[in-house]
Amino acid sequence: MQPSKGLTCLLVILVLGLLSVRTEASSPVTLPSLLREFIDIEQITRFPSPTYETVQASSASRRSDIVRDEAISATTPVPGVESAVRTPRAEIGTETVLFDGDGPGAIVHLCLRAAEGQGILRIYLDGSTNPIVEGSLDEIASGRIAPIVAPFVTAHEGTLGIDFPIPYQSHCRITLASDLTEWSAPASYQVAARAYEPGTVVETLSPAVVERVQPLIAETAQILKGERKTEQNPDWSFRFPIQLSREMPIVQFDVARGHSGLISEIHLKPNVSDPALLRQVILVLCFDGRVTSRVPLAEFFGTGPGIQPYRSMMTEVTTEGELICRWPMPFAQEVAFAVEGPGQIPVGAENDKELKRKHPLLSLFRLRENPLFKRRESRQRAKRSQFFNESLVMIPEGISIEGYALVKPYSWTQQSMYFHADWKSQHELVSSKPQSWSLAELSGRGVYVGTTLLASNSVRDWWGRGGEKIYFDGRETPRLIGTDSSDYFALAPASPTLFATALHGQSRCDGPRSFGHSSLYRWRILDAMPFNNGLKFDWDVKHTNAAAALSLEGVNYWYADPWHSENARRLDSADVAIPSLPTRVVPKIAGAIEGESLVALRVDGSSPKKENLVHFEEAGPWSGDSHLVWQGIKPGNELVLGFEAPADGKYQVVAFLSQSFDYGIHRISLNDKPAGDPIDLFSPTPTRREPLDLGVFDLKKEGNRLSVRVVSSSKAASPKNCSFGLDCLVLKRVP
Repeated sequence: MQPSKGLTCLLVILVLGLLSVRTEASSPVTLPSLLREFIDIEQITRFPSPTYETVQASSASRRSDIVRDEAISATTPVPGVESAVRTPRAEIGTETVLFDGDGPGAIVHLCLRAAEGQGILRIYLDGSTNPIVEGSLDEIASGRIAPIVAPFVTAHEGTLGIDFPIPYQSHCRITLASDLTEWSAPASYQVAARAYEPGTVVETLSPAVVERVQPLIAETAQILKGERKTEQNPDWSFRFPIQLSREMPIVQFDVARGHSGLISEIHLKPNVSDPALLRQVILVLCFDGRVTSRVPLAEFFGTGPGIQPYRSMMTEVTTEGELICRWPMPFAQEVAFAVEGPGQIPVGAENDKELKRKHPLLSLFRLRENPLFKRRESRQRAKRSQFFNESLVMIPEGISIEGYALVKPYSWTQQSMYFHADWKSQHELVSSKPQSWSLAELSGRGVYVGTTLLASNSVRDWWGRGGEKIYFDGRETPRLIGTDSSDYFALAPASPTLFATALHGQSRCDGPRSFGHSSLYRWRILDAMPFNNGLKFDWDVKHTNAAAALSLEGVNYWYADPWHSENARRLDSADVAIPSLPTRVVPKIAGAIEGESLVALRVDGSSPKKENLVHFEEAGPWSGDSHLVWQGIKPGNELVLGFEAPADGKYQVVAFLSQSFDYGIHRISLNDKPAGDPIDLFSPTPTRREPLDLGVFDLKKEGNRLSVRVVSSSKAASPKNCSFGLDCLVLKRVP
């Protein structure tokens, strides 16, 4: 019996598909192939080949499961990477082992926070006794140890992050040796690696390889620094205009039959910036009839609540309020952008004609210049009408969003996946007992690529002692166990400092310290997490203050196969409500003339500036949360500040000055009259000095002068700077 033509074609397709996968899998893993994943970012839209598992060695305890409140072993054997998962803690000579894993594999991320910043980091490959990387943490942090130089290495208040790929064929060992007499294990570390399928050919990193691919390393560094300009080649790309509002909630476009497309960038600018209003606008993405994303507008772009300017590799918020997303988003035939508000569909939404009458259905864009992108003849009216009915939930009146998407051709294959993003929130978490919050629970096959975490903290204590616990493919024990929220995002613990790198950062932290709203992000490119049958991402909630109220919100970013690509969960008002926090009263000294409000009449050297000190509340507090700081100065420099008095007369003048480890010795005068002896403003830590009585002076209502002359640096200052800080002046009338 002869097989049918249909069956024959199916067999041919299957054979070709298997050959294609096999050919891809046989491609060797090299430093250039890993670096190109940063450059050709659309590779992330296809399931990886050769396949790999993401493993992690960390300083976290390997015996904890707070969900079931019982101790279990988190070690599950994986061929070739058992030692990496077990995280050996024994010492080899004077070296403490951080990672010890068999290949084929590649180190793709390392976060390390060692005691006092001391230690020598060494990375050994394939059994060699000569390390491929060797240097002190200070040397590595400063970029003096090639090839791990900026921007592949970041240092933030004692926390070291490394994102330079280090491939190896058979084995990798990472150690940390101390140059101290008494050595203790590092306070915290995480090492993420790719464990490739057996038989994968890997070119082990070597100095010769690094030398050979220097141009590619430089090109990748440009990407991570954000220096690559947006490509604008009209032969293959175009700008698709986007206008969204209550009256026009959907915009959609198609490609010609036989073609597919990829959104390389989305640029949107809302006409409002109020965080509460923006939370009422939910961005919906629909690819080929599948809803794959529902996330509040600002939060979709990696920050919130509200618009917080920052720049990363995959997302950006400009100071002008433009929201930019660079996650590549492929589609086979059509894509739709929509906005909706939280809640239920308005009564009568089932009446399609009434909806069409009140709100134009959609705005189609025809690209006449490029034959690849044309509106199809068939509009598939029924499907679009259905999507419109499902999506129309009213956003507040008067809100509009304008922008565009950059679109280019894309070769859709069996390995292609749709982009996804979803929103999770959990309010009023009980801090007195450690608990687990389910950040993501995904099904099917896909790749997890990013996380945004937002915390609303009611106290000034650190909320993020807990870390990640990530389960793959239905396993009962976590494959990845984190150490601390700060380690996951590669920042210093409880740090209020805002910073933004290509792959991780903190775009908001209200303060003081970790009080208020905080927003952190981490993009997983080389350390992406593929899964075949699902992924579960739990977050351990551990607060340092047992009485604190804490709310956590988050956005997950991942890619998934088309047959597991529906993400239609609608958000209600409780999901997107901004958590309320206690009102903080800004400290203010009665009658103070704020230093930052004074005008410099004359200045030698650098100009003084306002510095926000809200995060140093306990060391002050500084009046108005800020002071005037004069830095980068040397002996002999003089600063003259003008100020006013309530009226002509005699006044006792009291100065509130700042002190710190790099402050100098200064002589102060008022209206050209010395105010006592020179003042040494050194302090081991930033503090506000006790009120200093400068004396009684004849002041005029206008035209008074406060002069500061630099005498020298303090003997104890380190570095030997001569900085000066003025919180405020207080004038007390003398009869």
